[in-house]
Amino acid sequence: MPTPFKPDGYPSASPYFVPRDADAMITFLETVFGGQQTRRFNHDNGQPKHVEVQFDDVVIMIGRPASDDFEQVSNMVHVYVPDAAAVYERALAHGAVSIHPPEQKDDPDLRGGFADAWGNSWFVATQQQSRD
Repeated sequence: MPTPFKPDGYPSASPYFVPRDADAMITFLETVFGGQQTRRFNHDNGQPKHVEVQFDDVVIMIGRPASDDFEQVSNMVHVYVPDAAAVYERALAHGAVSIHPPEQKDDPDLRGGFADAWGNSWFVATQQQSRD
C-alpha cells in the first residue's frame, strides 16, 4: 500500500505564518478559533521552529527562523466558522482590532473582519439563510 501524500485529515494547502512571537500567535489561534496543536518542532533553544494548529478542516502552519534577521509577512485569510460573531468577539477580547463587525450584505454569509497583533487580516463568516 503506498504512503499517503499528506497527513490524514489535512487539507492540500495550508496558510503559513512566520510571526515574531510564534507562541503568542499559537495561543491566539487556540483561544479565538479553538485550535489544537497537532505537530510541534522546536529549535535547540526551545523556541518553536514549526508548529501546526488545526481547527475544523483548517491547518495553520507557523514557523520561526532561528534568528531575528527576517521580514515578517502579513497574510489575509478567510475562514468559515460555526459562529462568526462569537469568533469576532473573542478575537477583539484577545487583542485583535476590528476591520468591520459581522454583518450580512449581498450574499448568504454573515461576515466580519479583524486584524491580529502580527498584521494579519482575518475574515470570518457563517452562512445564513439566503435573503431571497
